[in-house]
Amino acid sequence: MKRIIHSISVTIALSIMLLNCDDNNDLDLNIVVTKVDPTCQICNDGSIQLTISGGKSPYSVSWSNGAVTEKLDSLSVGTYTYTVKDDKNQEVTGNVVLNFYHELVAIETDFGNILIWLYDQTPLHKANFLKLTKDGFYDGLIFHRVIDEFMIQGGDPDGTGSGGPGYKIDAEITGSIKHDLGAVGAARDNNPQKQSNGSQFYIVENKNGAHHLDGNYTVFGIVVDGIDAVHDIGSVPTNAADRPLNDVVMKSIKIESYTAGELKTQFDFIIP
Repeated sequence: MKRIIHSISVTIALSIMLLNCDDNNDLDLNIVVTKVDPTCQICNDGSIQLTISGGKSPYSVSWSNGAVTEKLDSLSVGTYTYTVKDDKNQEVTGNVVLNFYHELVAIETDFGNILIWLYDQTPLHKANFLKLTKDGFYDGLIFHRVIDEFMIQGGDPDGTGSGGPGYKIDAEITGSIKHDLGAVGAARDNNPQKQSNGSQFYIVENKNGAHHLDGNYTVFGIVVDGIDAVHDIGSVPTNAADRPLNDVVMKSIKIESYTAGELKTQFDFIIP
């Protein structure tokens, strides 16, 4: 199941009814956990706040990381276990999981959806692709160039192969990221700096890759899910200019967010 996260601030309420040792009284020990997830996989800017009520004060708090306060700051991704005790030695234990949600791009087509991971190693291209996606730039554009057993190309607002957003992106070519099956690369003209077109991209459709392009074009993503849709688009009839006879439309492109665990469980994808 796809999970779209719109906020990194989540509140979890835990209400636990405990029986007092005194047979004549019932105690409600209530704990509200508020967490803020870290803003990146290796960031230490997450936090957890416990709000305790009920039971019999004073309360004592202990955490799996050794802390004894109700609020924890400067936290990274991970699981934090707390134990709260009241003055009657009643005890509540719970876990708080801090996650980082990675932004992926999902392309909706009539042939199926294509989910794309964007590499951190190409930060200019990643930021640009995310911005254009969030701005709705790609919605309704077509794959204007399709070559079976090679690649599919789109992202031109003119639909001709010569258009773009009016700017180029400096090359971010790295030897560790190659034109394997499902690689997402930035199209460009024949400029000596190998700068990328600001919006046009292609997806490698050949099962053996397109390694003759390695070192000449920036690869900034990889298909995580939906490679069958890429193959189906690659097999549509085209004219002599490699344009599909019937438009292959990107009906929408949107951001979908996943944790590392969700990517592994749902798509068997391990973050590179």
